[in-house]
Amino acid sequence: MFILVIGFLLVIPENGFTSPLLFKTTKEVTTTAIVELGSFDSTRFRQLRIVVQLTNKPKARQAISKDSTLTELNASKRELRRSEELLQQGVISRSDYDQSAERLKIAQANYDNALEIVFPPIMILGLEGNEEIPLVSFDGESSTNSIVIDSPPSRIRVNVFGKGTYKLFVWASV
Repeated sequence: MFILVIGFLLVIPENGFTSPLLFKTTKEVTTTAIVELGSFDSTRFRQLRIVVQLTNKPKARQAISKDSTLTELNASKRELRRSEELLQQGVISRSDYDQSAERLKIAQANYDNALEIVFPPIMILGLEGNEEIPLVSFDGESSTNSIVIDSPPSRIRVNVFGKGTYKLFVWASV
């Protein structure tokens, strides 16, 4: 696709979409919580083009599988039971037992993290009254994601999930 940006005018020859820039923002997200990148009234427009760019993406964490963390958790539970027996027999010190208990806490936290629900990094929602309508979500694999929305709902909200620098551009046709 060929995109040419001239001032505040977007020209996309393939589909003839030309319109003025309506909304532009850049936000540095430093948390792993869901953050609103932008929200705006879209009642006056018949078509919107929304572009979200992730310009500074931190290195991805290595995915931890539920199976491997469950194996680690079960092994830590067995180790703690064995350490408890050995502590009662006087074979190991209280310090050694405490280390086993700490490894169990870490294994439990890793397992809990592996079970967390993962949100898509970029979500575009339509809002009608109190109802949220998911319009599209992007996996974050591409640095630039875009969508054209015909007959948009009354409000649009763009949420992001994950650390990085995000840029949001919105063009609109009346």
